[in-house]
Amino acid sequence: MNRFAKYIFFIMLILGIQVGIFYLLTLYFTNLQRFDLMFIVGLIYVILAFIFSSSGGLLSHSSQNIMMRSMPAAMQGFHEKRGFTSVKVNPILVSSGIFFLSSIVLSLVYW
Repeated sequence: MNRFAKYIFFIMLILGIQVGIFYLLTLYFTNLQRFDLMFIVGLIYVILAFIFSSSGGLLSHSSQNIMMRSMPAAMQGFHEKRGFTSVKVNPILVSSGIFFLSSIVLSLVYW
């Protein structure tokens, strides 16, 4: 299997897991409309995928900032390797974006 096929396979697998989690949530929250819940869940998926992205995300930036402010790092000329907004596009982020965009489209169509 080539690299592109693996990427598409993982996107579909993660999208299936996200739809399964959404379905279980719709069974629990029966008083909400499905598309409203789909929008909220999609937004949470995108936020979590951005925070825990494979390029480090927000969690590793705090450890980098602590290291950059230390005296030995300043003496050795330690510099930050990437900017704050750099994101590595991975299958989790892509499938979360697809789920979120589909929730917006479905909400607009069935409004």
